Amino acid sequence: MSATEEIEKRVEALELSKHFNVTKAAVQEVEMEMLLKLREIRQTMISTTSPSASNKELEALKMENNKLKLQNAKQAYRVGHLVRSVQELQSQLNKGQETQ
Repeated sequence: MSATEEIEKRVEALELSKHFNVTKAAVQEVEMEMLLKLREIRQTMISTTSPSASNKELEALKMENNKLKLQNAKQAYRVGHLVRSVQELQSQLNKGQETQ
């Protein structure tokens, strides 16, 4: 290979590397734009899905509801038991008054 051919190849390689650097910069610019858009999307998703606090609140409300249902059932049983006891006492009093 002659010296001129070698110099021409080196010049060509330098021109290609210059073109590569320009292309590389353009690609990096596009990547940065995409990264910024992705960050915006992520932030939007976080802000719209942050009802995770609401999910926690919802779970707490469900637990409280179950607790209140259980408490209500216990009280309903107690009231029923008291009503039966009062009815029995009334019937005993009525029988006692009838026998007198």
